Amino acid sequence: MKKREFISFKEQMKKTLIFYSLIPLLLITFMGYCSVYLTNYLVIKKENQEVSKILSKKIDIMVSEAFEKIDILSKNEKIIEELVNKKITSITYQEIYNIINNIELEGNLIIFDKNKNSCTNIKSKKLTSRNVFNSMIFTRMDNNSNNIVGVTGKFYFLDGEESDYCICKAIKKNGEIIGYVAYYLSDSFLKETIGKYSQNTIILVDKYNNIIMTTNESFRNGINKIGKKLQISENFSKIDENRYFISQRKIYYSNMSIYCISSLDYIIKSFFNTFIYSIFVLFILTFIMAKVVRRVAINKTKAMEEIISGIEKLKKGDLNAKLIINSNDEFQIIADSYNKMLESIKELIEKNKEETEHSIISEIKQLESQFNPHFLFNTLEMLRYTIKTDISKANKIILNISSILRFSIENKSSEVTMARNMFYIKNYLEIQKFRFGEKFQYEINMKEELNDILSPKLIMQPIIENSIKYGFIQEKTFKINIFIKEIRNNLIIIIYNNGKGMTKNELYLVREKLNKEKLETKEHIGLYNVQRRIQLMYGKNYKLIIKSILNKGTFVKIILPISKGENYDKDINS
Repeated sequence: MKKREFISFKEQMKKTLIFYSLIPLLLITFMGYCSVYLTNYLVIKKENQEVSKILSKKIDIMVSEAFEKIDILSKNEKIIEELVNKKITSITYQEIYNIINNIELEGNLIIFDKNKNSCTNIKSKKLTSRNVFNSMIFTRMDNNSNNIVGVTGKFYFLDGEESDYCICKAIKKNGEIIGYVAYYLSDSFLKETIGKYSQNTIILVDKYNNIIMTTNESFRNGINKIGKKLQISENFSKIDENRYFISQRKIYYSNMSIYCISSLDYIIKSFFNTFIYSIFVLFILTFIMAKVVRRVAINKTKAMEEIISGIEKLKKGDLNAKLIINSNDEFQIIADSYNKMLESIKELIEKNKEETEHSIISEIKQLESQFNPHFLFNTLEMLRYTIKTDISKANKIILNISSILRFSIENKSSEVTMARNMFYIKNYLEIQKFRFGEKFQYEINMKEELNDILSPKLIMQPIIENSIKYGFIQEKTFKINIFIKEIRNNLIIIIYNNGKGMTKNELYLVREKLNKEKLETKEHIGLYNVQRRIQLMYGKNYKLIIKSILNKGTFVKIILPISKGENYDKDINS
């Protein structure tokens, strides 16, 4: 069979991408259109903010001029004098006309006497009877008699002229209000003046957000405030959720605010129309492209999916998930390397497992063999004197120690039944009783049903030995109590002695040594060996727990798993 030519996946994809470069071109076109949209938006934003800046400055100048003129009128001595006499002369009319004639902000001036009746209407029309807000003007002037106040409301004149804002002030003489001067701004003049600066919607509001003037009535609600169509906030500028760009500026002289509102509908609609068209073109091109590259895509995707599937199985621990790929490209090389890697991993795991098991067994055997030479020395020394005085007692000691030594060097298993363990522990305790006489007592409490439970060989002997070494006090009887029971599927061995106990610091040091993986000193080596053997054989959940109180004694608890053996009587008799 002729060997197929190796074609790299990289070259195949490169040709495909070059051939179908139309898609990147489409994306570039789309990004270009987005740039145009962004530019238009920035232009609208800049124009909006510039208009709001110009208008706020213009309105501030006009309103401040009107405020100043009204203040001058409220302090005019002739007007004050004639208001006292309840008669405004024609000469005074002319002076009033000269003062207000130069106000750029057009409006209607009315002077009222202290009974709130109109005294003159120079450059004004008469108010109609439906001006419900006029009483508000006098209330505000009475409450702020020393200041010029602005009142927002709807004021109607007989000739059809309307006003939404009134600048007014109380006229006083010797601290007493004798009249009022009110200047009603022309709504039509405000719309004409402000409207020529921008085709955008302009809204002028007072400090309570009441509308003074708007070039678009659709933004005014039933209570003369900006309606829900716009969500106005304290931000300088923002985009409203209804697709408006809004900029806000304060008119500081009069506590007014001006909003300049630009609609983004046109550029947003244009953007979405073009976006939909681009999506349609992209869909057509994708459909054509899918037909052409179908075979390449299927073959390469299949190989990639097989590799990914194999890696996922490996992550879950399946070391038998081999890859079979015959694509004559990089994927086949990856699959072959993956299969070789699996074989190497399996070999290393088996080798490591075997080495770990050997290491654990060796360490356990080494820990079991560490029999305390002091015990042997003391026992043999005691035996030397006992032979001279009591042969029968000496024979018992020899039998007990020989059985313990034979048991300790036995290599059949690291686990024995509790019955067998207790048999040799009793031998050990009897040797200590021969040694210390009546000064040493012990007691063992274990139910018969625990006899066939397996436990590490000689697991209690180092603890008892430590108890005697560190806890024995000559002045009183030393007693060891051993309790063995099953709790929550665990074998619990408790060894308690009434010796001298330990201080808190000594107990802390002992516990710290037990938790180390390697003992640096030879102190408490027996306890460390017990802890190490338990955790090597059963894991970190099983351990040694020590509690002690100075001059009260020491409490040691061993926690082991429940595991049953057979024929414990046979083990003991053998």
